[in-house]
This record gives sequence, C-alpha cells and structure tokens, in this order.
Amino acid sequence: MRYFMGFLVAVGLIIVVFILLIRGLGGGGSEKPKPKQVTLRDYAATATVVQFTEDGPVIADQLHNGVRVIVGQTETRVEVYQGYQNNVIRSQSYANNQQSYEEFLSALQLLGFNKGKKDIPQTDESGYCPSGVRYLFQIVDGTDDIQRYWATSCGGVGSYAGNIPKVRLLFRQQVPDYNKITKGLNL
Repeated sequence: MRYFMGFLVAVGLIIVVFILLIRGLGGGGSEKPKPKQVTLRDYAATATVVQFTEDGPVIADQLHNGVRVIVGQTETRVEVYQGYQNNVIRSQSYANNQQSYEEFLSALQLLGFNKGKKDIPQTDESGYCPSGVRYLFQIVDGTDDIQRYWATSCGGVGSYAGNIPKVRLLFRQQVPDYNKITKGLNL
C-alpha cells in the first residue's frame, strides 16, 4: 500500500511537470499578458503635455519659421519661432484646467493622435517636403518624448498615422487668437 501511494505521487508529479513544460513552451494555454493600452485621457491629471508643431519650408534661415502649440493640464501655450534653431519670437499662454485638457485628449484619441506607422524607416523629418510644411505630433513628459511622430504637407511621407487636418485644426482651436499670433508666417 505504501509503495502504491508513492507510485501515485510520482506519477502525479510527472504529470504536473509535463503540463508546466508544455505551457512554458507556448503549447498549452494562456498567452502572455498584453501591456495595458494607454489612452491619452490617462495623461489628464499629470504634467505630461501634447504638442503640435508646424515647421515651414526649407528656405533661408532668416525667413524660416514655424509654430508650436503646447497643451497641458494647466496651460496652453503657442510659440512662433524663427530660423532653424527655433528661436522663439512670439509666445502667448492661456490658462487651462483638467476637465478641458481631458476633453481635448479624448478628441485627440478619436482622431488618432497617438497612432504611428510601425514600418517607417525614416525617423527624422529633416529635409522631407522642402517646399511644404513638416508636422510633429508629440507627447512630452518633462524632457522625455513619450511619442514623436511626423508627417508632411506633401502627403504619404512620415511616421504619423492619425488625421492630420483635423488634429491640426483642433490644436489651432485651443489658441483663442491663433490667426493674429501667426499672421505673416511662411506656413
């Protein structure tokens, strides 16, 4: 009787080890847990900001300019810059709040702001679409880029996969006097 019980325990252990080996090799069961999908709304209560940049055509340094709209939980800021070193020549800030930021982030999510093309070899937008405009779509936490996609007005080039015209308009609408601030730019 004692030997029979020992035999059953040994067989049971062999079966358990066999099952664990099969699962470990991917043949039997549960998949590895997928990382939690982050939504843009998750940033609403943080210091993380979203920003959209329009960088003008490749022309003389003195004539080159761009505009950057930065939206965060407590502030929306627009910066107009000149030259390839992005020297800010005009800047305006507006108060923001968490509810407004959360609504804005939800709209961006629906427009694909955080969607990029996975198989794009170009990681730098420099030089692309020289007579047009380059767009940057960023999520920034302090000095760290969480996301940095780009596209151009030339179409089809870049790593961004969201709705460019609607995202562009949505960012512009966050700045009450956008047209006044950006008047006369080469964009």
